Amino acid sequence: MHTNQPEIKNKQREAQRLQAWELNAKGWSIDDIAEAIGVTPPTVKRWLRRAAIGGTEALRTRKGQGNKSRLNAAQRQHLLKLLIHGANQYGFVNDIWTSKRVCLVIQREFGVVYKPNYIGAFLNKLGWRLHNSGSEPARRKMRALQRWYPNIWDELDKTMVPTTAPSDENLP
Repeated sequence: MHTNQPEIKNKQREAQRLQAWELNAKGWSIDDIAEAIGVTPPTVKRWLRRAAIGGTEALRTRKGQGNKSRLNAAQRQHLLKLLIHGANQYGFVNDIWTSKRVCLVIQREFGVVYKPNYIGAFLNKLGWRLHNSGSEPARRKMRALQRWYPNIWDELDKTMVPTTAPSDENLP
């Protein structure tokens, strides 16, 4: 069974925050709470301030919202249409969408710059998956090239005639 470490850590921190709130209600000092829980006094103060404003619900772990999309809904739909039509239709030599290509299309079409490292997660939210360059057909092609490439150079070496480098006196 796979455990999600960040999720466990979030639950532990949430438990610490709720415990700090309970100890504060029992009259413990901020310094004593911090020492008992193993955090700094300013952290306890911040938690108690949050709870004073929003109740214990404010101490619960919240799911991160992430950055707001830089493309609006219409632009995202237009991007999906471009992706569906294929990379060839957009002018690329083959029909494989890569993260760099998608970033280039987004920049050309909408004037928005995305980094290739993050485009996969953005597209997953839209329900689109990029081509996996590590797929079996790509690996087979790479193995074939690796078998062919060294052999072709051996053959070329046998047919090449050594030449002398031009000397400085032959230059104009």
